[in-house]
Amino acid sequence: MSTQEGSSKGYEEYFTDFEGRFKARLSRVIPSRAPQLQGEGRFSGISARYDCRIKVEYHSEIMKLLEEGMLLAVRNFRSAEESERFTLLEISKILPEHFGLRGLSDHSYYPMQFEIIEQAVPDWSTDDRSTMMVHASAIPINYDLVLGPKGPEFLKGFSFPKLGEEALLLNSRMINRMYNESVLERLQWKGEAADVWDDPRVGTIRMFLSHGRDLIPMYLDFESLLRYHFGIFSFTGGGKSNLMANILRRMLFHLPDCKVVIFDVSCEYPFLLADIFSNDRIPSLLVLDGETSSAAELANSIVKPKQFEDEERANPLFQRMLDLGRVEDVALRANPRRLAREAGAARDRGRRRARRPREAASAGGRAPRQRRAQQQRLHQRLQPVRACLRVGQRGRADAIRRSAGTGAYRAARRRPVCGVVVPRRQHPG
Repeated sequence: MSTQEGSSKGYEEYFTDFEGRFKARLSRVIPSRAPQLQGEGRFSGISARYDCRIKVEYHSEIMKLLEEGMLLAVRNFRSAEESERFTLLEISKILPEHFGLRGLSDHSYYPMQFEIIEQAVPDWSTDDRSTMMVHASAIPINYDLVLGPKGPEFLKGFSFPKLGEEALLLNSRMINRMYNESVLERLQWKGEAADVWDDPRVGTIRMFLSHGRDLIPMYLDFESLLRYHFGIFSFTGGGKSNLMANILRRMLFHLPDCKVVIFDVSCEYPFLLADIFSNDRIPSLLVLDGETSSAAELANSIVKPKQFEDEERANPLFQRMLDLGRVEDVALRANPRRLAREAGAARDRGRRRARRPREAASAGGRAPRQRRAQQQRLHQRLQPVRACLRVGQRGRADAIRRSAGTGAYRAARRRPVCGVVVPRRQHPG
């Protein structure tokens, strides 16, 4: 990494400038709407207090190197002589801008507009900083980077950056240290391993990929996840289920006493966790709403990612799940005595229906209509009574009940105001 001029000297081990191709400064701070207060004047931290605008000098390769999600460090007002303090900002938007196109009006002559736009195309392959610039939006993450005698420290808290200060880009080593140092200490894990049984890594941070740097691993504190609630939010197809399956897999590998129960409404985790269900080292059970006797039936009864819908590569895992007895029907998991009682009750109900006279069967079409008409008439008669009871007019309700009948009035008092009073149905037996 080449040394930047000015305030970034001496910090090459913490920041990167992509070999002299990244130079930026904080140009504007835009206050956002005030976040909600928890009490005693404390902020809840559910939104950023301001939004920053960063101006980046243009380079022909800068748009390949910059990525949304990278972290910037800008000096803030808490810096002292013994230590430098930086406000950490996350890049949320990147937008290139051409000076010649800013003054282009939509009301100008149309052929001239196309000519000006066409002439701007070759400029992007040059390093002309007087014609082009990159604008970036960044939001604070409520963490400060402190560089002092003890080395770099990340402190949580709100700070305000200095306008006009240089925006420095954290390198991959600092990103790894920020996200994983404290987690690795709690996990007591050092180094890497090729076997997933030994490496608790959940995934990799997609950052600095275009620069050819090593991938930044991502670790999670599994015990903290189990002690507290957490959520995974993303758009449809963003990988929520894949991430959740990977987290569960690592929990089962690295927490011996961990037990997991999944209520899978969409039936997608049997595929995502097929390696767990087919692993004889991890006790597991898949309970389905229906009997499955072959791997093909199991593959057709679950939801698979779109790229695996027509493939059968997972069928050997499904067959192993069946061979290990990991797949059962929900009916087989119920109480056998309860099943027997329900079957006997259903059989008795069928016998009672069979003993009914033929006349009742022929007149059965009129009885439901008469019952519905009776219910509707009773409901209409009780509407004024419920209206009076709703507003507390007991005397008026007593006057109206005479038309509805004493029994109906008592029924209206027992039932909810919004309910419908219906006659009690007699048991068919």
